[in-house]
Amino acid sequence: MEQWQNPIDPPGVKNFLYAADSKLITHENMAYIHDNNGYFIAPVPMCESYKTAFNQAVENHALEILLPYKNQNRRGFEVPLAIRHEQSDYRFRMIILFDHALFVRKRRSLENRIEKTKNAFRELERKLNKYKLKTCEAIDNACGSILKKYHTVEFFEYQIQNDTVATYKNKKRGRPGKNSEKAAVITDNFSIYRSYAVG
Repeated sequence: MEQWQNPIDPPGVKNFLYAADSKLITHENMAYIHDNNGYFIAPVPMCESYKTAFNQAVENHALEILLPYKNQNRRGFEVPLAIRHEQSDYRFRMIILFDHALFVRKRRSLENRIEKTKNAFRELERKLNKYKLKTCEAIDNACGSILKKYHTVEFFEYQIQNDTVATYKNKKRGRPGKNSEKAAVITDNFSIYRSYAVG
């Protein structure tokens, strides 16, 4: 808000477009500039609330236009973005552009993270039932850590299965007799079943 105010004081001129980075996009900043009859443009950060608005816009928009840029046409469309700040409702314009080159880079990055996730799961599966991976909780924590590390939570699903193994041993020490009693010893045997899908 202070940076937006700097070019205004002392002339009082507000008929300019303030271009900023994503730090501007908070409800407080946006409401302040709007209430003071200012204009701004800035990229939207992909935090949860804006990500939800973006996904809804992509799924439900009715019309796209072609925008010429550097001898190429970019697909784009505009939707309203509603926010609420201090008991007041605001409506802004959200412009969504489709950049094919950026899409390709992000797709490659995602595929790389997917592959690293799969490799990490393979390595984890080799360590199951040993070391610190002898309980369902420990294995679940390890799986969650992998998905968090590579930012692939929304692309993977997994289930932990325990196919217990029963072995039997004599209840009494010494040489077993013909009709000696046996006691069952149950051992955990965990495995992971996983699947993934990339949209």
